Amino acid sequence: MAKITSFDKQNLPQLRAEINAALEAIGAKFGVSLQAGNASFQATNATFKLVCQVGEDRSISDLKSEKAAAALKAFQPLYFRQLPLDKHYKMNNDVFEIVGYNTRGRTQPMFIKSVKTGKEFKCSIEQLERAVKVDIK
Repeated sequence: MAKITSFDKQNLPQLRAEINAALEAIGAKFGVSLQAGNASFQATNATFKLVCQVGEDRSISDLKSEKAAAALKAFQPLYFRQLPLDKHYKMNNDVFEIVGYNTRGRTQPMFIKSVKTGKEFKCSIEQLERAVKVDIK
């Protein structure tokens, strides 16, 4: 990797990968998982979130998924009771299931997962309300 003269969107992912490689050795020494998370930056400085975890090794995306699933269970009875969680939804010739809710997502707070491919997407509550509900066992 070349010497960094200013931080930008191109060199931060490379830097994060190097930091995570170094943190892996430190985490193994203490029996914890260490990962560099999201970063904010200006041209002359960058700040990374450091995620430290004891126990089983999970990625940051796993932790976000768990948080979104917990929020879905907590907020479903309050805000979108009309969307049953045990149903599947057909949109754009694909079948989806609801897997999470982003409490800070303004326009697309729902996380849905394709039953066919397993890919996750974001969508609005209104899109799910308009979708066809399908029973799949």
